[in-house]
Amino acid sequence: MAPTVPAAVVQAGVPHGAREGGWLPDCVFTGDKFESGLAFFADSLGRITRFSREPADLASARRLAGQVALPGLVNTHSHAVLRVLRGRTEPRGRSEAGPGAAWRQAHDHALDRLGAEEVFDVARQAFMEMLLAGITCVGEFHYLHQGPAGSPAVDPGRMSREVMRAAHDVGLRIALLHVAHLRGEGGPAPARSASAGLDGYLKDLSGLQAWAEREYPADEVWVGAAPQSLAAVPPDAFKAIALHARAQRLRLHTHLPATAAEQAAAVAECGRPPVAFLADQGIIDKRFTAVDAAQLGDDEIRLLGTARAAVCVCPGASQGLALPLAAVDRLLAAGAGVAWGSDTHARIDAFEDARLLEHGLRSARQ
Repeated sequence: MAPTVPAAVVQAGVPHGAREGGWLPDCVFTGDKFESGLAFFADSLGRITRFSREPADLASARRLAGQVALPGLVNTHSHAVLRVLRGRTEPRGRSEAGPGAAWRQAHDHALDRLGAEEVFDVARQAFMEMLLAGITCVGEFHYLHQGPAGSPAVDPGRMSREVMRAAHDVGLRIALLHVAHLRGEGGPAPARSASAGLDGYLKDLSGLQAWAEREYPADEVWVGAAPQSLAAVPPDAFKAIALHARAQRLRLHTHLPATAAEQAAAVAECGRPPVAFLADQGIIDKRFTAVDAAQLGDDEIRLLGTARAAVCVCPGASQGLALPLAAVDRLLAAGAGVAWGSDTHARIDAFEDARLLEHGLRSARQ
């Protein structure tokens, strides 16, 4: 998969009539070190074609004095439509309900009004902010399946397609992680995010996959499976989705418990911790990414590491909701991958979130 530069950036730096454009920053990060005197070139589609130290190439490249070139960042867990909630979810003054309840109230009020056109506009705004923050690839955990106020969707895949279109319009590569939401807390799933049953979800997932493959290059837009959580998808349906994803070689993302109460509920239903249960079902592998996962025991961490699975942490969003973070130091030591997500988009800043995560680790270790 060729590394890319956003096409709009490339077009701005490609001389008229040329097949590629080149840039020469002070330093280029090449994987394990910074190197100077190195130019990089990209074609008009944004694909990096080559690196060069040849004098003629250095002379022709656009000089970026005082700048350093880094690989584009990956935002692994995004809810683009939640950009509309920024500044609306923090309770003012003393609140008995707490941050979670205030967030849910603002969430339901704002998102009930979004139609397909508004979804495109909001997603495009969030994706543009990501691009300006150095992010060039996003995993979009998209769960708006029904119409405004929960009305049945006339075209079930419309809003997912609008999100993919928004990312492509901005110049971001996107994995559209199609969310399955089959039940709620003690009842049906929330009206706007409810999937049309297991069969309906799998049909919609296949339809989105076929549409993305037809409309966009495979390394720019692709689709993954995303059972919301074991709380939102019963174990048997979760396994069926995972088997479908494996057969289609799709990525699979899901939330694992962030709180002790969520962990206890999962253990009560599955008979053992979530990671152990999913591993017994053959679901944990290198295409599996757990989001949050702040209640992992030593055995679960070892299972994730052995499978080379990943955990995505969202420090800024978790802090805003007063939620704990996964033990990323222990996960890395066990061989698991660790990824980052902006989640609710209260802030889109991977470097600031990395600082927040590191500060939390130092505090925990005193």
